[in-house]
Amino acid sequence: MIDVEYGFYTYYRRYTLYLTWLLCEITNVKLLRRRLILNFVYDKLKNSSRQPVWTVMWSRCEEQNFGKEAVSSMGSLDGKAAIVTGGATGIGRAVALGLAREGADVAIFDIRDAADTVKEVKSSGRRGEALKVDVTKKGEVVASVDRVASDFGRLDILVNNAGIYPASPFLETSEEEMDTVFAVNLKGPFLCTQAALKHMVSRQYGRIINVSSAQALIGFAIQAHYTATKGGIAAVTRALAAEFGPLGITVNAITPGLTTTETVVNYFPSELLATIEKRMALNRLGVAEDYAGIVAFLASDAASYITGAVIPVDGGMATCFAMAPEA
Repeated sequence: MIDVEYGFYTYYRRYTLYLTWLLCEITNVKLLRRRLILNFVYDKLKNSSRQPVWTVMWSRCEEQNFGKEAVSSMGSLDGKAAIVTGGATGIGRAVALGLAREGADVAIFDIRDAADTVKEVKSSGRRGEALKVDVTKKGEVVASVDRVASDFGRLDILVNNAGIYPASPFLETSEEEMDTVFAVNLKGPFLCTQAALKHMVSRQYGRIINVSSAQALIGFAIQAHYTATKGGIAAVTRALAAEFGPLGITVNAITPGLTTTETVVNYFPSELLATIEKRMALNRLGVAEDYAGIVAFLASDAASYITGAVIPVDGGMATCFAMAPEA
């Protein structure tokens, strides 16, 4: 006859160990502490006479303060210094303000006036700077990055957001337009990352977040040049993650979906935006603030084990549809 109670208890022990491991994962408990916790629970399960151990386990965790440090620091950027390119408006502005809310000092690189963004950064109690920088010019980029590192005393975070969003039929795209798109959207992040890494490598620490696009995954008609640059950003993200991971530097990317920034609203007819909105998994287009949280997370120590990731943040856009040219 099967010992039902024994079988249930065997399952209970295994399930308890699994939940203990899962709890350690969620709270980001360090490896050594994780082993101590699991060994403690295992010993209690093995030596106890079929009694629950959760109360014992929790009291033990409270005594040793397991996981509390990781949870309390999750998302905190206190004392960190960041550069956000293209931060005067749109997604870049929202990201810059999100980093400031989490405690980071923020410098904005933009060819447009970013005074309003910097004013809001400072209203969060953080230091802010606005530098007029053309990200396609190496001299401007290097001098500006060095200045920020000097003014803030460090450089921890780089968000490569600056970009342009042109459209033209492929057979009508001029060489000049193609060169401009590649210079801003791909060469710009390349130059900014090179300049920033010189400061990060020396400290063996850094967080680089690149803004790619859902179009790198699905492609829109009449935007082949833009799509190519955003696909390139995703590829470069993975390559740099492999190269600089051993030096304590993480490199990740997000792929925003169609977002109601000024550029998009001016480019797309309102009827087309309404049609696209209905096809989105979440039944809405993105807003700039949708990306502030994920960027702040990737910039934090809570994301220290994430690198080389290209993360869709698109309301299900890449999953639900690809936009085809009109018949």
